[in-house]
Amino acid sequence: MLMADLTVALRVESPPRMLAIFELGGFRDYVERYGRVAGEDFLARVGDRLAQAIEQPATFYRPRDGEFAAILEIPLDSAGELLAATVSAVNRQFAEFDVGLAFGAAMLPVEASEPIDVLMLADERLSLNARSRGSRERRADPHGRRAPGVAL
Repeated sequence: MLMADLTVALRVESPPRMLAIFELGGFRDYVERYGRVAGEDFLARVGDRLAQAIEQPATFYRPRDGEFAAILEIPLDSAGELLAATVSAVNRQFAEFDVGLAFGAAMLPVEASEPIDVLMLADERLSLNARSRGSRERRADPHGRRAPGVAL
């Protein structure tokens, strides 16, 4: 479904859109701790909060475990601000569970013209963002506690 919708979104006559991919870091640990059923419930709650935080018309997908994707209409100049605010809101909501959201995005059709290229670009940016978030999370404060990390 995601690939078909990307094909439509990449048409020249379509308004500018963004593909955003969100990855829930720490999800595997959550599932190991609380079980698969609790993990599915947790993903549903994160998906709901993600949709509420975006506050834009969007179509959501779940391409892989612990990962969400969205295609949304958004002006290029406000995309970064929207993503940062969305991730921050979701991370605050679920901070107690030691998981965090990272993202990668690509603007359609500005940055790519084929669905696979859009996915690869957004996924590459997600990987960079997740690694950056992970290194911030490993830092500890002077009392030995993990420093809070927000993926931006």
